[in-house]
Amino acid sequence: MSEDRIIEYPHPALRKKAQPVRRITAATHDLIATMIRLLRERGGLGLAANQVGILERVIVVQREEGIVPLINPAIMRTDGEEISDEGCLSLPQLYGMVPRHTGVTVRARAPSGKAITVAAEGLEARTLQHEIDHLDGILFTDRAQADSFFWLVEGENGETAHQPTRLEDALKVFELRNLARV
Repeated sequence: MSEDRIIEYPHPALRKKAQPVRRITAATHDLIATMIRLLRERGGLGLAANQVGILERVIVVQREEGIVPLINPAIMRTDGEEISDEGCLSLPQLYGMVPRHTGVTVRARAPSGKAITVAAEGLEARTLQHEIDHLDGILFTDRAQADSFFWLVEGENGETAHQPTRLEDALKVFELRNLARV
């Protein structure tokens, strides 16, 4: 059973490798529906099954045509590289500068079971790489440049600002939040 919320660091599911989906079942479709709903509610660009506590290789990503579910996604080709800021719904408000490929081609299965290929560039390519990393227990913080972390905070005048932080300090904040929930 999946969580009905997006789990946050340091939940152990975020660091585990997801297993391939062997059969697409009603439970798979329910998982996808939950993930799409949660992604819409939070206004994110992508979500991996690990982020709802399910260790199956399923992601949903926001693309030009809408939210696309991908089952057992695998990156087949990459192009270029760029460094840009990146955040995560499981580490809210924390960002860092992450090197990623500028283009990717991903092979996966659609919810119907049909094999599909997705080519993406720019932000869509970054999102696919980020979500596929989640399926392998890798967080953006593992790939980010060490001195690039910052909190996105709202100032008194309603404008957002970057507040630099060290990764160790940021992760302690999430650990303390988790303890407060228990």
